[in-house]
Amino acid sequence: MNILTKFTNWYLGNNERETKPPRSGLPRIVYLIINYTGRIAAVNFMFIICCLPIFTAPAAVMAMNRYLIKMYRDGYAFDMTDFFKEFKSEIFRALPLGILSAAVIFYGFYIASLAGNYRGTDLSAMMSSIGIICMTVGTVFAAYAFTMAAILELNITGIIRNSVIFILIEWKANLKLILLLFISVFLSLSLLPFSLIVTAVFGAALEQLFIINIINEVIDRRILKSNLN
Repeated sequence: MNILTKFTNWYLGNNERETKPPRSGLPRIVYLIINYTGRIAAVNFMFIICCLPIFTAPAAVMAMNRYLIKMYRDGYAFDMTDFFKEFKSEIFRALPLGILSAAVIFYGFYIASLAGNYRGTDLSAMMSSIGIICMTVGTVFAAYAFTMAAILELNITGIIRNSVIFILIEWKANLKLILLLFISVFLSLSLLPFSLIVTAVFGAALEQLFIINIINEVIDRRILKSNLN
């Protein structure tokens, strides 16, 4: 009887936990997924479409981040038509961040690919390690830079400077981002070809929600709250 009462209260929202949605962490992400499934799928679809010309991919990431950050912080998102307005307005602002991030990632990939030429030697392991480190740093930098650019009205120099600083001092957030990266890659490769379907429907937007959950706290603590004090 007690279990039935608790379930009824939960279903009707007659409890503090349900009337006051979680504001951060994994519970916040689960809450958004349950309540905004359609919107998350829609913004993921628009992101994929806007990425088709490769040079517009950075602006697509920026527009998706703006949409998801609004959803994460305020509990609702702006209209879908505003996604395209954000996309168009951020093409040139986002491009340098995309080029810089891609350059570091592809340089790491290039170094790692050369390791095969020195197979069986210490140089092979060293080049593989350097390549993986560069790719990881480039990915973490992109996570910080695009999230920060979507939240703050900073110029490109300020975004790059603060992103580099966060990489150097926010080791806990860095570890979370790296763990998220490796889990995403592992699941994507392990569950092929089914992971392609998930990616096409939700993948990019869901991963960005987890990234926003990690970096939003850092930006609040390091920049927004420090400026208020």
